[in-house]
Amino acid sequence: MTTTRATGFPQGSLVYDNAWAMTHDESVYTRPDDFNPDRYAPTDEGGLGEPYPKGQFGFGLRLCIGKHLAEASLWIAAASLLSNVRKAVDDDGNEIEPTVKLTSGLTSHPQRFGCRICRGTNSLSRCCARRKPVGGECRNQKL
Repeated sequence: MTTTRATGFPQGSLVYDNAWAMTHDESVYTRPDDFNPDRYAPTDEGGLGEPYPKGQFGFGLRLCIGKHLAEASLWIAAASLLSNVRKAVDDDGNEIEPTVKLTSGLTSHPQRFGCRICRGTNSLSRCCARRKPVGGECRNQKL
């Protein structure tokens, strides 16, 4: 029997960290269900100064060996995509506020939502010159 903080675990037990609960702790994060990337920015830069969650790739000796490659790849992909994604519009041209709904299960991700994928800025267009551009100025998509 192994004891951790007065909790006994039988030998051979599988202990799984609950990353969702850690990132939704209301004593740490203000309105954790709201999408607000500014929560991690320092307060002197207009953010909330909340701690950036670091448990997605495991902890300690069980840290995923692909962590750095995955994070770098995500930053590149996010920088390429997010600069060009806008809210979807209705027939009258009014923006449609997306509803945040998540899937349930061991891991969670956002359910599909409407958006517009627009052409990038000139600097982004030059950077991605080999990629086939999205037709037209902007068009509604389902992500």
